[in-house]
Amino acid sequence: MKTEIKRRKVLKKWVRLTLLIIIIVVFFASFSLIKSSFKTPEVAPIEYSYNVKQNVDYKVYLYDNSFIEEEYLGPNEMYMADLIERINILFDYNYSGSKVVPVRYEYDIKGMINGSYQLTETGDNKIWNKEYVLLNSQTGEISDTNNINITESLDIDYAFYDNIVSSFRKELKISISATFDVIMTVNIYGTNDLEGKLIETKKMVVSIPLNSQVFKIEDDYEQKFNKNITPKIEQTESIDRKKLVCGILVGVVGIIIFLGLYEKIFNIKKKNPYNIKLAKILKNYGDIIVEVVNPNDEEGLNIVEVKNFNEMVDLEEELRIPIIFYETIDQYQGEFTIIHGNILYKYILDNEFENKKQ
Repeated sequence: MKTEIKRRKVLKKWVRLTLLIIIIVVFFASFSLIKSSFKTPEVAPIEYSYNVKQNVDYKVYLYDNSFIEEEYLGPNEMYMADLIERINILFDYNYSGSKVVPVRYEYDIKGMINGSYQLTETGDNKIWNKEYVLLNSQTGEISDTNNINITESLDIDYAFYDNIVSSFRKELKISISATFDVIMTVNIYGTNDLEGKLIETKKMVVSIPLNSQVFKIEDDYEQKFNKNITPKIEQTESIDRKKLVCGILVGVVGIIIFLGLYEKIFNIKKKNPYNIKLAKILKNYGDIIVEVVNPNDEEGLNIVEVKNFNEMVDLEEELRIPIIFYETIDQYQGEFTIIHGNILYKYILDNEFENKKQ
């Protein structure tokens, strides 16, 4: 009875390359669908933009004295309270819009005495403040220009506010630290199309210590500021669920195809006892073994089965006939043969060779 020979088909190189390209295209399609399912949020156009520039300058004017010749001292210097006649503060505010639209503004200047008392446990704590209106609220509106320029200069009678703090300390017998803070507040309001959209408040603060023999003036304000106004855009769902599901399904199909054809595409042989033994034989005796793609014609030949491969090597050395190898079952079984006259010597290597007596 003739044994049926089972062989796995080895795909041709161009077929394997084509399959690999198809799988890559499937993965690329999956990636594209998943990526396109995440929608980029719509960027709102800029409806209006504006810039604000602020600056504070001050001069400390002095009484005539025999110590300092200058009429006044500039910013960031040390000042002696007993020599101060007045302090002139100059506030400068500039607003610039991206286009000409009606804009309303108002501003004022206030002075605030802030007194604090130092507790050992919690540090300085405010215990007293008193407000003064230095410039009443001023209002205005622009409609034919995109700029607002506000410049205000005022003199601060330093001795007046210093004496108020001295009286407080003397009458209440509380040793407080105090400052006179001069605050200019500017409010900008949009009208017409910008109604409710443009609301901006900026402050410039000059802080003058009181009841100190020698002190330094501090200021606090934002020199430059800009902002864009954009219309509200109704946000839609950021993920296209249909595309996302399709992309995932295509990706899963691609993975299944790739795993199923991986060994065939890359012509990878499974690591099993048969392949390990075969690789060792071909490595050690490759120069006396001829690999063929067609089986031997055994008709009319006497078949002698050899127990181990070493006997085949001995026969090859004795008969000087190369050993022929043919794989009968791909990756699982093969036969080594030597034909001499009408005798066919055969050694069968399979996945169970370890159970054979070598």
